[in-house]
Amino acid sequence: MSAAAPLAAAAPSLAGSVGSFVFVIALIVGLAWIARRLARAGVRRDAPMRVRATLPLGAKERLVLVEAAGEHLLLAIGANGVHCVHRYDAAPLLPVAPEPAAPAFAEQLLRSLGAQSRA
Repeated sequence: MSAAAPLAAAAPSLAGSVGSFVFVIALIVGLAWIARRLARAGVRRDAPMRVRATLPLGAKERLVLVEAAGEHLLLAIGANGVHCVHRYDAAPLLPVAPEPAAPAFAEQLLRSLGAQSRA
C-alpha cells in the first residue's frame, strides 16, 4: 500500500499540469486567430493606400507596387529604408495569375494508389 500512495498523490498534479498546458495552447491559438481577424479587418477596399503587388528580392529586400491617392509608386524596401524607384503616370498593367492547375503530385499519388490497390 505504501507504493500506491505516492502514485495517487502525483495523479492530481499531473492532471492539473496537463490541463494547464492545454489551456495555454488553446489561449495562444485563440489570440493568434483574433490577431489575424483584426489585421484583416483593418484593410478596406476603398482605403486611400493599397499594395498592388510585391516581389521579394532577398531576405530583407522587396519591391512593392503601391497605389496611393490615385498615384502608382514602385518602392524598394530594404534594410536601408524605403526608396521610390519609379512613379507611374498611369496605372501599370498587372499580369493576371492563371488558375492553379491540379498538382501533378496529387495525380501521381492517385495513380500509384490505384495501381497498389489492383496488385
